Order: sequence, then C-alpha cells, then structure tokens
Amino acid sequence: MRFRDRIHAGEMLAQQLAGRAWVNPIVLGIPRGGVEVAWPIARALNAALNVVLVRKLRCSTQPELAIGAIDESGRFTLNPNAAFEPPGAVESERVLQLDEIRRRRALLGTTGPRPTLQGRSVILTDDGVATGATFLAALTLLCAQDPHTLIAAIPVAPADRLGLLGEGCDELLCLHAPALFVAVGAFYDEFAPVSDERVSELLALGKQYTERREAGGSP
Repeated sequence: MRFRDRIHAGEMLAQQLAGRAWVNPIVLGIPRGGVEVAWPIARALNAALNVVLVRKLRCSTQPELAIGAIDESGRFTLNPNAAFEPPGAVESERVLQLDEIRRRRALLGTTGPRPTLQGRSVILTDDGVATGATFLAALTLLCAQDPHTLIAAIPVAPADRLGLLGEGCDELLCLHAPALFVAVGAFYDEFAPVSDERVSELLALGKQYTERREAGGSP
C-alpha cells in the first residue's frame, strides 16, 4: 500500500473511523507530519484538532537511549533503566526537555490553555511509525489523562511493532503493516518536510472549523 501524501493517508484513516459514536472527539497529531494526517480525520469526524508535544527523556551517557518521556504539562514517565542514572540527571533532563516543548509550542503559536481530554474520544495519529518510541510515549501520557477511548490511528508501521503499540491504547488502526520496513517515507509518493508554518496554518483552520460548528454555522 502506498499513499499519495499525508493528506491522502489521513483521508484513508478517516474512512475507517467514520460512522462511529464518538464522545466529544479530538484528533491529536504528532508534529510535524502527523498534523497533516490529523487534519482530514478531524474534518471527517467533526472533531477538534490539536497537537500533542512529547519529548523523550534521554540517557545521560547514551543520548540515543530513552529513559522515559515527558509532555508539555510536565507529566512524565520513566523506564526501568532510569534507575541507573546519576543523582540529578533525570531532573536536569526533565527541565531541558520541558523547556524545548514550551519553545516548540510558542513557535507553533498555540500557547493558550490545553484541551481537557478526560471523558473524550481521543485519536492520536502520525504520518507513520518506525521504532514507535515517540508514539508509545504519547499514548502513555494521554492514557494518564483518562480519556473515554484512546485510538491510535497510523497509516503505516512495521508489523513487529503492532503488538506493542496496541497495548498502549483501546484500539489500534494501522492501514499497512509490512514485514519489511525501511522508512516511513518509502510508503509515500510525496513526503516533503512539513514546516512549522504549515502546522500553525492547519491548527488555525481547525480552530476556525470548530468555532463555526459550535456556533451552528457551516463548517
């Protein structure tokens, strides 16, 4: 299976998600590419659109290894290997990554109150999953906010990652799960980088769409 671009991938996911009874639904994209996938899903489901900003907490001696994850509210989870970090290392990394999340949020121009997820149908998406580390971290932190249902909607992911991803949510929807996986971009005809400006544009459109719908006007 191939996708023309991220919008096409989102449209295909939306077809699979349509027709269900959602509870105050919200679609969350992982920036940057995930927001382009999230946009057509939000439109199709009459759902709110937003981003989830998550950063991995890195090992102090091997930065490529994750010892946990943190979101913009300061919520964080730690992996068992965090117990081997020297005193103060976890807190230092936590502060560093939280500052980076806030910098990213300001850059996207969405510094207002974060949406409440408790009791809502939450759909998390990205343009694809490779290792799954960031996506799993996002699922863990979203689950802690007590949503009504938490759906992982992914265009493409390696077949050997599905079991792990499925454990972190109420339902996993993956359109294509090849056994031979090279890179996410290999399954797209067009996979150009998504700019912060594009993410901001889509978030603004999503906000306008929601406001018109709530006012009783045409979306």
